[in-house]
Amino acid sequence: MSRLIILLVCLISIQFLFCDSSVAFARTVMLGERFCDPKRRVCLKGSVLYDAGSGQVQLHGRVGQVQGGGEFNIVLQVTRRDGRSTTLTLKIPLSGRSFALVEERKKFKKGWGDSKWSVVLCRFTRSTL
Repeated sequence: MSRLIILLVCLISIQFLFCDSSVAFARTVMLGERFCDPKRRVCLKGSVLYDAGSGQVQLHGRVGQVQGGGEFNIVLQVTRRDGRSTTLTLKIPLSGRSFALVEERKKFKKGWGDSKWSVVLCRFTRSTL
């Protein structure tokens, strides 16, 4: 089942690459990654793409499990070869439905293409509505 989800995420990512010219030269910096908050109230499996020319970052994925709606934050650390590093936070609104497709886009610094990307923190904040 998990291999099927990875395949679907990859196919969706490829579709977005060819349908959206703003990320035509994007590179996948994380593929089929599992993002979970520490209490495992939310888990998301997805891929992160980065276009060094435009600075566009995209996350495409599927919610594996969720306990209610809210906002899921993924904090990524990006480290260049010269040792400089910075963080990027992706804020993903969640409807509360398991297996929902999610997509988040964010502007980031240009020219960080040859960098190492890693997850620093995943945090879920339940909506109060």
